Amino acid sequence: MTEQNAQVKRGSINIIPAALAMEMSAEALGKPNLFVSISALNECPVSIVRHIVETRDWFGVDRILLCIKGGRIPDGEGYYDLRMASVSFGKEKRSLEGPVPTRCIVQHR
Repeated sequence: MTEQNAQVKRGSINIIPAALAMEMSAEALGKPNLFVSISALNECPVSIVRHIVETRDWFGVDRILLCIKGGRIPDGEGYYDLRMASVSFGKEKRSLEGPVPTRCIVQHR
């Protein structure tokens, strides 16, 4: 999906760039079932990551699949700990070990 005012196609897999998803309304996003990020959140500016994780609460999904490289994203003078943010997502967590230093996490609320 590349258009700002587009709506997701329900019942399908929709690939949306993080910067575009930030601007989409909850109605346009529908009720996503799964949030997938294969290292993309590690490469986004921390302002986008904070918006997705904290402001939009992972877009209200029930499950996340994250592959995280290291987990710490530079944030001004300190770091934003993406791994800790993903731990706070839900109760059941499954860790899929990958090549070091990448680690995949599957969680549901």
